[in-house]
Amino acid sequence: MYESKRMRILIVVRHPVGGILTFFKYIYGQDCFDKYDFTVIVPDKELKDTLGKIFSNDGFEFITCDDSVEMGKKAWTYLQRNSVSLVHSHGLTAGMLIALVTKYHRIPHLVTLHDIFQKGHFTSFRGKLNKIILSFLFTFIDVIHTVGYEATDNLKSFFPRLPKAKIICIPNGIDSEKFFYAETGELFNEYKNQGKFLIGFFGRFMSQKGFKDLIDAINIITSKKLSDKQPIVLTFGWGGYIREDYQVIEERGLGNYFQMMPHTDDMPSAIKGVNLVVMPSLWEAYPLLAMEVLVAGVPIVGTNCIGLNEVLTGSPATIVNSKDPESLSIAIVNEMKSARRHEFQKYSSIAKERFSLRYPSQQLKKLYDRLIDEK
Repeated sequence: MYESKRMRILIVVRHPVGGILTFFKYIYGQDCFDKYDFTVIVPDKELKDTLGKIFSNDGFEFITCDDSVEMGKKAWTYLQRNSVSLVHSHGLTAGMLIALVTKYHRIPHLVTLHDIFQKGHFTSFRGKLNKIILSFLFTFIDVIHTVGYEATDNLKSFFPRLPKAKIICIPNGIDSEKFFYAETGELFNEYKNQGKFLIGFFGRFMSQKGFKDLIDAINIITSKKLSDKQPIVLTFGWGGYIREDYQVIEERGLGNYFQMMPHTDDMPSAIKGVNLVVMPSLWEAYPLLAMEVLVAGVPIVGTNCIGLNEVLTGSPATIVNSKDPESLSIAIVNEMKSARRHEFQKYSSIAKERFSLRYPSQQLKKLYDRLIDEK
């Protein structure tokens, strides 16, 4: 076991999806977190190298578990055998799993909510029971960290009895310098030389991301011949229903308008290589992708869903109703007909400061120190 006199933070993640990992890369890569040693408990052994690069000091420890029960047991055992200054759970599930564990060991417990609540979560008998359980477990958590102000309002609307002092909003941020100064990659020259209009879809293939609405919108554009330009949707997502969604594309005869791209580690160049980014999301917390696009100076069309609306408001972005392929198709056609990239490039300098990592990283570090000092 690694011996250290430095403050150790135990991080627990039940569902280490792309957004949480990107959050880790951005936040924990900042110098202000170098004073801590980190132990991470996750259910995915394949993440060891990825997380090892993020938490790069010699004090990093990596623990895996098979399921939720084992995650709770390993957190319990680790807190019994090690000196831990703070437990930080990422995601509601992880926070609820170890709320009683941290309370028993009298360790400060911070939970970051990376998602939002919806009415459908609590309408059934089981949902109503879950809400009662959540309300109970929230009392054992010291601070709930929300990543956006609309996400904060969402939490308060479902749990109005939560003390205001227990909820702290620290909006997400990104490595804005990286996206602001990035150059366009060579990958897209072939498409541009053919006069195609490139639309980037960078979300995962989950219902939340609204990809089926984008399929419907492209079908409307092409079937009604609303534009002389041929739209090509380049998808960079993974997992979820990718096979099913692409099967729908083929069945509807839209194969010529969608192209699955290989994985890329150079997101800034990929974003800058398209004419337009579309985010037809149904809900978000405070999406990193929308910030990245705005800082990169690339046109974006998004929906008015929670979280995404907050990021796009005040920018040149076109905002349409979620679950509305007709409005989405009109917005895309308008971008295809206009040349508005200069508006987004002009706004990018504002976005670079607005979404800088300086504020969220420093505020989270201050929150760490406050919880540890109050221990």
